[in-house]
Amino acid sequence: MRPNSKYWLLQIVGWSLFALLNIYISFFEPRDSHIITITVNVLLVTGGIVLTHFFRKLLIHKRWLDLDTTQLVTRVLATNIGLAFLFCAWQYLLLNIFFSEQENITSLRHIARPFMAAYLILLGWSLIYFTWSYIESNRSRIISQLQMQNDMQELELKSMRSNLQPHFIFNSLNSIRALVKEDPDAARVAVTKLSKILRTSISTKDNSISLDEELKLVENYLHLEKIRFEERLQYNFHIEPKTRAMLVPPMLIQNMVENAVKHGISILEKGGTIWMRSEVEGDFIKISIKNEGHINEENKMKGTGFGMSSSQKRLNHLYPNSPEIVMKELDEHVIIEIYIPNKIKPYEN
Repeated sequence: MRPNSKYWLLQIVGWSLFALLNIYISFFEPRDSHIITITVNVLLVTGGIVLTHFFRKLLIHKRWLDLDTTQLVTRVLATNIGLAFLFCAWQYLLLNIFFSEQENITSLRHIARPFMAAYLILLGWSLIYFTWSYIESNRSRIISQLQMQNDMQELELKSMRSNLQPHFIFNSLNSIRALVKEDPDAARVAVTKLSKILRTSISTKDNSISLDEELKLVENYLHLEKIRFEERLQYNFHIEPKTRAMLVPPMLIQNMVENAVKHGISILEKGGTIWMRSEVEGDFIKISIKNEGHINEENKMKGTGFGMSSSQKRLNHLYPNSPEIVMKELDEHVIIEIYIPNKIKPYEN
């Protein structure tokens, strides 16, 4: 419902309740006609609607909602005095027109009582209106802030992915360059593998893809690296079948595997093996990547240009309060453990 529609609904409902209360009370008083009583009250609240609507247009035009509290309260109290006077005058006029007995102002009491009643009614209207306006403006501000935060997160995620893809291409081209002279055929195969990787990474626009798709990207990358390292690079996957449909951030695992190759396998004379395992642990899918080597504290955070800290930040954007990516060393092996929430819609092919 639009704000203006809400305003008119509250106006009509509020003043109608006031009219019904007046009519109910009037039925206990000796009047010439109940129809006249109803007519008078309908016209009375019509005047009230006109006055309060005029008041609303005035405070919007003068931007009273932007004033500080003291100025706002002072102006509202003062304006309600004038509005209460006009409301009483309208009431006095209606009573003199519709009822046979004339309403004469014979004492201060005849002025003070209806005036105070009208003033309190208009003060109550003001209180309800400004409370409603505050709630609506605060709600709109919260929605705008959330939308802005969402837009900033989307922008940052896109920035991360735009930084990730050139970095990956650069490393892959270096691998292919090393093969061009010594093994042109292997270089051509490597270019084919790279094209498949790029097609997958560039065509993926979503912030999450299925683990199965990510594994195809990882396998293509490892095939590409195996051309360069030959028997020095081996890999072994143990993937729990039900985890294949679960969603993961694209190229997150690939980046971790790439780090394992560069900072683990490539610096070992005999090379080594990369093991990857996926399994469900409670509300998370746990992905473990293990390789021979030792933790280099400098490379732990920097990685290959898009390392642990950036991957953790990216994961936090997609899954707030997600567990930290764990890197540990055990029996001359480096192990990386990633926990990704699995309470998400399964990927649909």
